[in-house]
Amino acid sequence: PLGLIGTITDQTKGVVVGAKVAAVNKETSDRREVQTGDTGNYSFVNLIAGVYRIEVEKTGFAVSTIENINLRARDIVRVDTTLGVAVIGQEVKVTEARQVIATELATIVDTRSNQDIQNLAVGFRAGATNTVYNAISFAPGVQTDRSSGTPALSIGGGMPFQATASVDGVSSINVRSNGVNTEMFPSTDAVAEMKVSAVSNNAEYSQAGDITVTSKSGSNQIHGGAYWNHQNGAFDARDFFANRIGAPFKISNDFGFSAGGPILKNRTFFFGDYEALRYRVQSVINSTVPPAAWRTGDLSSVSTPIVNPATGIAYPGNKIPITSASSTLLNALYPLPTDSSTGIATTNYRLTAGAKNDNDQYDIRVDHIFSEKHNVFGRFSSKDITRSAPLPLFGTLGSDRTTLDPRN
Repeated sequence: PLGLIGTITDQTKGVVVGAKVAAVNKETSDRREVQTGDTGNYSFVNLIAGVYRIEVEKTGFAVSTIENINLRARDIVRVDTTLGVAVIGQEVKVTEARQVIATELATIVDTRSNQDIQNLAVGFRAGATNTVYNAISFAPGVQTDRSSGTPALSIGGGMPFQATASVDGVSSINVRSNGVNTEMFPSTDAVAEMKVSAVSNNAEYSQAGDITVTSKSGSNQIHGGAYWNHQNGAFDARDFFANRIGAPFKISNDFGFSAGGPILKNRTFFFGDYEALRYRVQSVINSTVPPAAWRTGDLSSVSTPIVNPATGIAYPGNKIPITSASSTLLNALYPLPTDSSTGIATTNYRLTAGAKNDNDQYDIRVDHIFSEKHNVFGRFSSKDITRSAPLPLFGTLGSDRTTLDPRN
């Protein structure tokens, strides 16, 4: 229910019938006009999110203009105004319209513009991922939750799967996991607004929490920009368990550009962007694996007698006969320990292994205005992700194990 509504009254608080009300999109100059009804009310529906100007005219009254009305995704904004008696050459202009409390909907939401998101102290770029989804951690009522070991965000106390998400009205839910597809969002530069709804959602959302994203469109002004975010492990503290001098290797570069503007002034607009992430990192693996002697059946280091389950007789010296097949299988499942002096009393397998994440993303949007009542836009987004990471027990058969070079 996106739109502007309001009531036009005169200075005696009486309603003004038949007043001409115009809503003008300040970025595209798209203009819509309606007239107030018998109750002095007006409404504009199905508007595109953006910054608007309201102009009110009525014979015998001074023209009234209200500037800078922010209409955000899925919002209904009330803009009431009072018309004064006409004086020659007079025009009443309100340069800033601010609505602190939304009274038309009971939903408690937090909405941020693109500039708000860019200024957040949230590291959703120059890291292991560059998805704008991580930026919703700024919203009230959102906290980090872990589901099956995977970081997720809980909205309003709900489980991570108790949330819906959409981009330009199109669902971005991961059907297999019944949760938000965290990578199915446009690049941050292509996001016009991000809205998080956590309390008293309408039935249209179908879940307790909702993330609504609207993509950025072009305007009558040409705008563009470029950026580069860099992160370097040389500035990080050393992991206490790392088996190398200094902090583990880490390099992250997130870079891209965006541009938008008119194709036909007041009619057709374009916006496009490109973003790339190149992430290289080493992570410390600490685990416990069978000591080398155990692989030959020599468990003499174990003080408790080991009994043959078939005969009930203890093995002499806790040495168990072992076949070549079982030894091969054991070596296939577990690598050799890197610290033979610790046994299994503590972690005896430590490795600094490499991982990487490469992704390339671009978004293209074109808007066209046919008339005051008809407009259309199309958006195409693509994101190609390539990831590799070591398993907790890194390696395969044999004792010669080669680690990934994160610089490649």
